[in-house]
Amino acid sequence: NNNNNNNTKSIMMSSNNNSSNAHWLYHRCTTARLTMKTTVTPLQLSITVLKFIQCMDEDEEDVDQVELHKALKDGGKAQKRDIDFVFEVSERAMELRGDENLTEEALREVAGAAASSGGDGDGDGG
Repeated sequence: NNNNNNNTKSIMMSSNNNSSNAHWLYHRCTTARLTMKTTVTPLQLSITVLKFIQCMDEDEEDVDQVELHKALKDGGKAQKRDIDFVFEVSERAMELRGDENLTEEALREVAGAAASSGGDGDGDGG
């Protein structure tokens, strides 16, 4: 059964890298900010997304994409929409919300690692 293999793989990934969702969110925000033409850093943008997801009602299973767009425009200072980013966040929202390791601190660690590996952590390569 392929699902069991995928579950095992995810569990192994989680145990090997507790910040895998933080890593995904931060790096996805790095590219999304370019499409959205925003001046906020990937860290600021990923924290905006994290707070949005954390504010969802517990029984809410679907992201209100209109509200997510508003959050990105207001908190993310986005000038343009990145529809793919909104869809990807929507698809992963339950996983992200359920991940106790996905915190602002974890995002800051990922940003720090990105900065020390060549970029300055703001996604512009400098």
